[in-house]
Amino acid sequence: MKVIAFNALNSNSGGGKSIRDNFLRLLNGGELHERYVVIVAEGADLGFVTNPNIEILEMPSLCGRTVMAPFVYRFVLGRVLEKIGAGVVLNIGDLVIHTAAQQIYLFDWSYALDVHPKVWANMKSVDRLNRKTKLWLLRRNFHRPDIVVAQTDFVKNRLEELYGLSDVRVINNAVTIESKTGDEDRDFSLPEGIKLVYPAVYYPHKNLEVLLDLAGLIKDAGRHYRIITTVNPDTSAAQSFVDGIAERGLEDVICNIGEVPLD
Repeated sequence: MKVIAFNALNSNSGGGKSIRDNFLRLLNGGELHERYVVIVAEGADLGFVTNPNIEILEMPSLCGRTVMAPFVYRFVLGRVLEKIGAGVVLNIGDLVIHTAAQQIYLFDWSYALDVHPKVWANMKSVDRLNRKTKLWLLRRNFHRPDIVVAQTDFVKNRLEELYGLSDVRVINNAVTIESKTGDEDRDFSLPEGIKLVYPAVYYPHKNLEVLLDLAGLIKDAGRHYRIITTVNPDTSAAQSFVDGIAERGLEDVICNIGEVPLD
């Protein structure tokens, strides 16, 4: 029986978790003729996987930490794949795996493309160091995957131009299959007016700061437009964005309601 590995070691939150869980829910419901081994960190909460041809291989939680990724992807995962006899690995993790197995690498990291210098400049030093290290490692190892998966044609074209990749396939971004059925009514006390809703967590590359400038133009023009954001000020950069709303007197234009549960 062919062994197919699925590396989701670092896919524990946000979009990575969504891709991981959606893929496994579809796989779990299929009639499988191969053995699938899913590599995750401890506590991945995959109790919904019941297909006898899918095995969950939990690695110590330390292996799933970002700081450990360069070591784990260089020295550990390749040995794990060899031990389980994997002929191919679908890798949605942080970095490219050093392995003799065929590798399909899902690329979803915008910092490896065209990042404006001010995005790098506005990062905290530790974040910039982590991301520059990851970028260096990707550049060194982009030749290893047999196939790279991008989410749009634009990204496909940029990967080919920047890194000379020869086999990039486009698969659209994941859509959450399992609908949430929360029955709790929530009153967000949204302001009156024509609303632009931007549901997103804060990341430097998303350029949320442009909304502050936009709100200033809206206020100066006396327009009845309102911007709704869902930024959780859990980092200094996110807090700075939220503080900027008040400091620039834009509370009547931008309404930040904080993190909103998926349901």
